Amino acid sequence: MINKTVEGFEDLKMIKAFEKELLKNNELVYLIWKVSLNLALRISDTLAITEKDAQRFIRTGYYLGKDRKTNKSNRVKLNENTKAALIRALELKSTMMNENNPYLFVSRSNRSRNSVKHISRIQVFRVYKEVVDYLNLDIHIATHSARKTWGVQVYQKTKNIALVMERLNHSSERSTLKYLGITQEKMNKIIEEFNL
Repeated sequence: MINKTVEGFEDLKMIKAFEKELLKNNELVYLIWKVSLNLALRISDTLAITEKDAQRFIRTGYYLGKDRKTNKSNRVKLNENTKAALIRALELKSTMMNENNPYLFVSRSNRSRNSVKHISRIQVFRVYKEVVDYLNLDIHIATHSARKTWGVQVYQKTKNIALVMERLNHSSERSTLKYLGITQEKMNKIIEEFNL
């Protein structure tokens, strides 16, 4: 079995097609994608958001948290898409039978009704994969793809590796370039095509 690296979407049309089908397939997972994508969060940080957190983020206009993996502080201004996703997730959560579950992103399955857990990253992955397979998209998708997509899109638009590095809380430009899939092979191709 070939161990492929998780990818982020490079093409905006592909992102839009993925999101449109994701929304039709599973609105909750679509909202998880939108929050992860717009805040450049790891899936563990997105799934850890509680109802109270979401209400506070909307009220203050900022996501405030600590990266679960690195324990680094994370403060990000919410954009309109993130606010809309959080508001809709709160609306969906309010229709749930389990009021004791503090998490924002809760599975709607019968087995989850009495649980105090968030939806699992495996459930999220299955929905992402199902949509990618259905659309026959050429991408190695995983739950981390939203964060990578943010990095890829911002780097493509700005070419500012320091900005991407800072937002992703990476410690070096080299690790950020590797994370974004910018390999020596890709750099050589660009240099070869960029004749002045």
